[in-house]
Amino acid sequence: MNPKKLIILPIFLVLISSISIAFAMWSETLKVNVTVNTGEVDAEIVRIYTGDEVPPPGIKDYNGTPDTWPTCENFSYTGEGWVAVISGDLYWVQLDKDCAWATAWTVDSDGDGDNDTAYVKIHNGYPGYMVWFSLEVDNVGTIPIFIDYYVVNGTILTKDEIETNDLVFLDADGDCKPEVLIQLYNLLGVQMDPGDGLESSWRIIVLQPASENSEYVISVKLVAVQWNESIYYEE
Repeated sequence: MNPKKLIILPIFLVLISSISIAFAMWSETLKVNVTVNTGEVDAEIVRIYTGDEVPPPGIKDYNGTPDTWPTCENFSYTGEGWVAVISGDLYWVQLDKDCAWATAWTVDSDGDGDNDTAYVKIHNGYPGYMVWFSLEVDNVGTIPIFIDYYVVNGTILTKDEIETNDLVFLDADGDCKPEVLIQLYNLLGVQMDPGDGLESSWRIIVLQPASENSEYVISVKLVAVQWNESIYYEE
């Protein structure tokens, strides 16, 4: 027999054995399961009150007027009346007559179980009557948030708009003669961590064009956004 063939044959057998061993190896697939528990963006108006919460006697009334008034060009229709936002301030003095008072309450306008909209009702109001309206909003979710803007009687108001134009005139009938004025004080642009709260107080005035025996609705809604999606977030 050819010696070369005798040498090749064992080598061939070794190769066959190695391949057989390779094909006979055990195998296993490893799986990685990832579970994501998402957080919650949730803000709620937890406290709301006015400076005149109870019927007279026992309260003080005010008499106030704005130092600037809007023109017809300033008003826009929102679906909840005509609204004008302009810059200005209030002149007011405290009186000693116990005539009018105001109440406030909140509602869950989104149906998520948390109150996000505040309403104020003035009882027995008259032109010049002014009342303080205060609210406290808490971050009741699990993610840091900003209150990005208010919606006052259908008008969206951001921080820049409020700081530049802090007088909001409400005109119920569109005759460019507003019946109610709100002077805003800002709580926008501040990051609220879970469990944190912010408070703000505004002034509301009944203006001269208000009619006797009439009711004017004042609504304020707060819109919260997760911190890194807010218009106030800075990277």
